[in-house]
Amino acid sequence: MKLTEDETILILINYLKVNDWEIESYCLGQQKGNDIVAKKDKATLIIEAKGAKASYDSPTKKGRNLVVDK
Repeated sequence: MKLTEDETILILINYLKVNDWEIESYCLGQQKGNDIVAKKDKATLIIEAKGAKASYDSPTKKGRNLVVDK
């Protein structure tokens, strides 16, 4: 099973929370910044997640024309 980047980030956030990490920030979709920043005690994790390539139907797929209903 291939996961998108957002799915990967959400799974990692859940794992970190279960293991007592505090999530300081995270980015989903096309937001700029570190994908996850988490702290525990004096340690800081800065995570850049990678997922499967966007599917043809993905609105963020490069080169695809997005039609939005008004």
